[in-house]
This record gives sequence, structure tokens and C-alpha cells, in this order.
Amino acid sequence: MPEPPSVYDHVVWIVMENHSYGQIVGSSDAPYLNKLAGQAGLATSFYAEAHPSLPNYIAMTSGSTQGITDDNPPADHPLSVPSIFSLLPSGESRSLEESMPANCSRTDSGTTRSATTPRRITQTSGVSALGTTCRWLTRPTSRRGSRS
Repeated sequence: MPEPPSVYDHVVWIVMENHSYGQIVGSSDAPYLNKLAGQAGLATSFYAEAHPSLPNYIAMTSGSTQGITDDNPPADHPLSVPSIFSLLPSGESRSLEESMPANCSRTDSGTTRSATTPRRITQTSGVSALGTTCRWLTRPTSRRGSRS
């Protein structure tokens, strides 16, 4: 693997929830993800902070679980803390969420639970800490180019 650059232009963070390391890394069922891991990087010493899911997502994006111990919806956890989203310049990050029914949806749908999408948890009144609306920063994967 090549040496990492001193400055990154882009960071893409792929989280495979409900799959073990062995189900993805080295698996013939995940050739694209294994190609990305080989070309870019793989977090081999990253482990869950807690269970269920939400505390882990909050810790990944804000540095700690913020005392959250459940998977309750965003309305149950009004956070006003710095996160990776608030530290980036306005509009410089996106969250692509599998099975989300609409941009920045705060309801469960399909395989996506609203409680496991950190950008939606770290929002206040639908406006992100970035000063831009959540509706075009947090998108369903099927509508990733949409700003509506």
C-alpha cells in the first residue's frame, strides 16, 4: 500500500453494519469493497464502542457516544456538539444513506433506521451545524445527485 498523503482531498467512509469483518474483507461476495480497501485503506483496529448501533455512529462522527446508549430516534437525542460535519466547511460533506425514503428523512424506512444516521442526529431544527439545510447534504443513495 502506498504512503498516505500529507493532505486528503476526499475521505470516503463506508460502514458495513450487521456484517462481520470476515463477511466483507477477503470475501468473493464483496469484490468492489475489497478493491477499494486494497487501493485506499482499511480500518483493521476499529471496534464498536457500544451496542446497539447509534452510540457507535455518534462516536465515529463526534468523538464520543455523548452518553447515548440506545437506538431511539433523532428527536430523543437533541445534540449540540461538534462533529465531523460541523468541522468541515459549509457544504463540504455528504451522507449517502441506503434505503432512506427522502433527503434527510427522520423516519425509519426499509433497512435504514433514522437513529443510525449521525448527520440527522446532529441537526437542530433541520439545519445542520454547517449552516446549510440537511435535505441536500443527507441523501438516499438512489438520489445522490438530487438537491431537491
